[in-house]
Amino acid sequence: GGGLVLAKSTVEEIVGIPIHYAAVIDFNNYKKLIDIVGGIDVQIEHGFTDSRFPIPGRENDLCGGDPEYNCRYETIVFEKGVEHMDGERALKYVRSRQSADEAEGTDFARSLRQQQVLHALKEKLMSKEIVLNPSKLKQIWEETMASLETDLSEREIAILARRVYDARAEVESHTLPEELLINPDPREFQNLYVFVPRKKDWSEVQSWVKSLLAQ
Repeated sequence: GGGLVLAKSTVEEIVGIPIHYAAVIDFNNYKKLIDIVGGIDVQIEHGFTDSRFPIPGRENDLCGGDPEYNCRYETIVFEKGVEHMDGERALKYVRSRQSADEAEGTDFARSLRQQQVLHALKEKLMSKEIVLNPSKLKQIWEETMASLETDLSEREIAILARRVYDARAEVESHTLPEELLINPDPREFQNLYVFVPRKKDWSEVQSWVKSLLAQ
Protein backbone atom coordinates (compact mmCIF):
# COMPACT_ATOMS: atom_id res chain seq x y z
CA GLY A 1 0.00 0.00 0.00
CA GLY A 2 2.97 2.36 0.13
CA GLY A 3 3.35 2.71 -3.62
CA LEU A 4 0.52 5.21 -4.06
CA VAL A 5 1.77 7.31 -1.14
CA LEU A 6 5.28 7.45 -2.59
CA ALA A 7 3.99 8.22 -6.10
CA LYS A 8 1.77 11.05 -4.83
CA SER A 9 4.51 12.63 -2.73
CA THR A 10 6.97 12.43 -5.64
CA VAL A 11 4.54 14.03 -8.09
CA GLU A 12 3.72 16.73 -5.52
CA GLU A 13 7.41 17.56 -5.28
CA ILE A 14 7.72 17.83 -9.06
CA VAL A 15 4.56 19.77 -9.93
CA GLY A 16 4.33 21.84 -6.75
CA ILE A 17 0.63 21.22 -6.01
CA PRO A 18 -1.12 18.77 -3.66
CA ILE A 19 -2.12 15.39 -5.09
CA HIS A 20 -5.16 14.25 -3.13
CA TYR A 21 -5.94 10.96 -4.83
CA ALA A 22 -4.31 8.43 -7.11
CA ALA A 23 -5.37 5.40 -9.12
CA VAL A 24 -3.48 2.62 -10.87
CA ILE A 25 -4.96 0.41 -13.60
CA ASP A 26 -2.77 -2.42 -14.85
CA PHE A 27 -2.13 -3.12 -18.53
CA ASN A 28 -4.43 -6.14 -18.65
CA ASN A 29 -7.33 -4.06 -17.38
CA TYR A 30 -6.51 -1.34 -19.89
CA LYS A 31 -6.62 -3.90 -22.72
CA LYS A 32 -9.86 -5.49 -21.50
CA LEU A 33 -11.63 -2.13 -21.19
CA ILE A 34 -10.83 -1.31 -24.82
CA ASP A 35 -12.23 -4.67 -25.91
CA ILE A 36 -15.37 -4.24 -23.77
CA VAL A 37 -16.21 -0.95 -25.52
CA GLY A 38 -15.63 -2.49 -28.94
CA GLY A 39 -12.25 -0.95 -29.70
CA ILE A 40 -11.14 2.64 -30.14
CA ASP A 41 -10.21 4.96 -33.02
CA VAL A 42 -6.71 6.38 -32.62
CA GLN A 43 -5.29 9.24 -34.66
CA ILE A 44 -1.71 8.18 -35.41
CA GLU A 45 0.29 11.36 -35.94
CA HIS A 46 3.54 9.69 -37.02
CA GLY A 47 3.77 6.23 -38.55
CA PHE A 48 6.59 3.98 -37.37
CA THR A 49 7.98 0.45 -37.47
CA ASP A 50 9.33 -1.47 -34.48
CA SER A 51 11.18 -4.64 -35.49
CA ARG A 52 12.12 -5.53 -31.90
CA PHE A 53 8.79 -5.69 -30.11
CA PRO A 54 8.98 -8.38 -27.37
CA ILE A 55 6.74 -11.43 -27.74
CA PRO A 56 5.15 -12.29 -24.36
CA GLY A 57 6.33 -15.62 -22.95
CA ARG A 58 9.47 -15.82 -25.07
CA GLU A 59 11.72 -13.71 -22.87
CA ASN A 60 14.03 -16.66 -22.13
CA ASP A 61 13.88 -18.42 -25.51
CA LEU A 62 17.43 -19.27 -26.64
CA CYS A 63 16.32 -19.09 -30.30
CA GLY A 64 18.42 -22.09 -31.35
CA GLY A 65 21.63 -20.28 -30.54
CA ASP A 66 20.84 -17.09 -32.46
CA PRO A 67 23.08 -14.46 -30.81
CA GLU A 68 20.55 -11.74 -31.66
CA TYR A 69 17.65 -13.68 -30.08
CA ASN A 70 15.42 -12.65 -32.99
CA CYS A 71 12.77 -15.25 -32.16
CA ARG A 72 11.91 -13.25 -29.04
CA TYR A 73 10.64 -10.33 -31.12
CA GLU A 74 8.06 -9.47 -33.75
CA THR A 75 7.79 -6.54 -36.15
CA ILE A 76 4.89 -4.15 -35.67
CA VAL A 77 3.94 -1.39 -38.10
CA PHE A 78 1.69 1.63 -37.57
CA GLU A 79 0.73 3.86 -40.49
CA LYS A 80 -0.11 7.54 -40.16
CA GLY A 81 -3.85 8.16 -39.99
CA VAL A 82 -6.84 6.91 -38.02
CA GLU A 83 -6.72 3.25 -36.99
CA HIS A 84 -9.39 1.27 -35.18
CA MET A 85 -7.58 -0.72 -32.49
CA ASP A 86 -8.59 -3.57 -30.23
CA GLY A 87 -6.98 -3.88 -26.81
CA GLU A 88 -4.00 -5.92 -27.94
CA ARG A 89 -3.18 -3.57 -30.79
CA ALA A 90 -3.54 -0.47 -28.60
CA LEU A 91 -1.24 -2.03 -26.01
CA LYS A 92 1.46 -2.58 -28.62
CA TYR A 93 1.04 1.01 -29.83
CA VAL A 94 1.72 2.49 -26.40
CA ARG A 95 4.41 0.00 -25.36
CA SER A 96 6.65 0.22 -28.43
CA ARG A 97 10.09 1.61 -27.60
CA GLN A 98 12.39 0.37 -30.42
CA SER A 99 11.13 2.37 -33.38
CA ALA A 100 13.53 2.86 -36.29
CA ASP A 101 12.21 6.42 -36.34
CA GLU A 102 14.27 8.15 -33.67
CA ALA A 103 11.43 10.57 -32.87
CA GLU A 104 9.09 7.68 -31.99
CA GLY A 105 11.63 5.69 -29.99
CA THR A 106 11.78 8.03 -27.00
CA ASP A 107 9.98 7.96 -23.67
CA PHE A 108 8.34 11.27 -24.60
CA ALA A 109 6.90 9.73 -27.76
CA ARG A 110 5.55 6.81 -25.75
CA SER A 111 3.98 9.24 -23.28
CA LEU A 112 2.22 11.07 -26.12
CA ARG A 113 0.98 7.79 -27.61
CA GLN A 114 -0.36 6.75 -24.21
CA GLN A 115 -2.28 10.02 -24.02
CA GLN A 116 -3.67 9.48 -27.53
CA VAL A 117 -5.03 6.08 -26.54
CA LEU A 118 -6.39 7.29 -23.20
CA HIS A 119 -8.12 10.16 -25.00
CA ALA A 120 -9.63 7.77 -27.53
CA LEU A 121 -10.78 5.46 -24.72
CA LYS A 122 -12.29 8.42 -22.84
CA GLU A 123 -14.18 9.49 -25.95
CA LYS A 124 -15.56 5.99 -26.40
CA LEU A 125 -16.52 5.68 -22.73
CA MET A 126 -18.37 9.01 -22.94
CA SER A 127 -20.22 8.12 -26.15
CA LYS A 128 -23.97 7.48 -26.17
CA GLU A 129 -23.20 3.98 -27.41
CA ILE A 130 -21.68 3.20 -24.00
CA VAL A 131 -23.39 5.64 -21.62
CA LEU A 132 -26.86 4.45 -22.66
CA ASN A 133 -25.92 0.76 -22.46
CA PRO A 134 -26.44 -0.52 -18.88
CA SER A 135 -24.89 -3.90 -19.72
CA LYS A 136 -21.69 -2.30 -20.98
CA LEU A 137 -21.54 0.07 -18.02
CA LYS A 138 -21.85 -2.87 -15.64
CA GLN A 139 -19.02 -4.71 -17.41
CA ILE A 140 -16.81 -1.62 -17.31
CA TRP A 141 -17.49 -1.01 -13.63
CA GLU A 142 -16.84 -4.63 -12.64
CA GLU A 143 -13.65 -4.90 -14.69
CA THR A 144 -12.31 -1.62 -13.36
CA MET A 145 -13.07 -2.33 -9.70
CA ALA A 146 -11.55 -5.82 -9.95
CA SER A 147 -8.10 -4.51 -10.82
CA LEU A 148 -8.04 -0.89 -9.64
CA GLU A 149 -5.65 0.21 -6.92
CA THR A 150 -6.72 3.57 -5.49
CA ASP A 151 -7.28 5.58 -2.34
CA LEU A 152 -10.69 6.74 -3.65
CA SER A 153 -13.79 5.15 -2.19
CA GLU A 154 -16.41 3.65 -4.53
CA ARG A 155 -18.69 6.59 -3.74
CA GLU A 156 -15.92 9.08 -4.61
CA ILE A 157 -15.20 7.20 -7.85
CA ALA A 158 -18.87 7.43 -8.84
CA ILE A 159 -18.97 11.17 -8.08
CA LEU A 160 -15.73 11.76 -10.00
CA ALA A 161 -16.98 9.77 -12.99
CA ARG A 162 -20.12 11.90 -13.10
CA ARG A 163 -18.14 15.13 -12.93
CA VAL A 164 -15.80 13.96 -15.68
CA TYR A 165 -18.79 13.11 -17.83
CA ASP A 166 -20.41 16.51 -17.21
CA ALA A 167 -17.14 18.26 -18.11
CA ARG A 168 -16.19 15.87 -20.92
CA ALA A 169 -15.80 18.65 -23.48
CA GLU A 170 -13.36 20.51 -21.22
CA VAL A 171 -11.02 17.71 -20.13
CA GLU A 172 -7.45 18.34 -21.27
CA SER A 173 -4.23 16.35 -21.08
CA HIS A 174 -0.65 17.57 -21.35
CA THR A 175 2.82 16.08 -21.54
CA LEU A 176 5.75 17.61 -19.71
CA PRO A 177 7.74 19.66 -22.27
CA GLU A 178 10.97 17.91 -23.19
CA GLU A 179 12.91 21.17 -23.20
CA LEU A 180 12.44 21.48 -19.42
CA LEU A 181 14.40 18.26 -18.83
CA ILE A 182 17.79 16.80 -19.65
CA ASN A 183 18.95 13.21 -20.04
CA PRO A 184 22.26 13.01 -18.15
CA ASP A 185 25.05 10.47 -18.56
CA PRO A 186 23.63 7.15 -17.24
CA ARG A 187 26.85 6.57 -15.30
CA GLU A 188 25.79 9.36 -12.96
CA PHE A 189 22.68 7.34 -12.05
CA GLN A 190 23.91 3.75 -11.71
CA ASN A 191 23.57 3.26 -15.50
CA LEU A 192 19.84 4.08 -15.47
CA TYR A 193 18.13 6.08 -18.23
CA VAL A 194 16.62 9.04 -16.39
CA PHE A 195 15.45 12.61 -16.83
CA VAL A 196 16.30 15.42 -14.43
CA PRO A 197 15.20 19.07 -14.44
CA ARG A 198 17.15 21.34 -16.77
CA LYS A 199 17.69 23.60 -13.79
CA LYS A 200 18.81 22.20 -10.48
CA ASP A 201 15.26 22.20 -9.13
CA TRP A 202 11.68 21.75 -10.38
CA SER A 203 10.83 25.47 -10.46
CA GLU A 204 10.45 25.62 -14.27
CA VAL A 205 8.13 22.61 -14.27
CA GLN A 206 6.08 24.06 -11.43
CA SER A 207 5.71 27.37 -13.29
CA TRP A 208 4.57 25.46 -16.38
CA VAL A 209 1.95 23.55 -14.35
CA LYS A 210 0.66 26.77 -12.74
CA SER A 211 0.36 28.41 -16.17
CA LEU A 212 -1.84 25.51 -17.34
CA LEU A 213 -4.08 25.71 -14.28
CA ALA A 214 -4.47 29.46 -14.71
CA GLN A 215 -5.92 29.13 -18.22
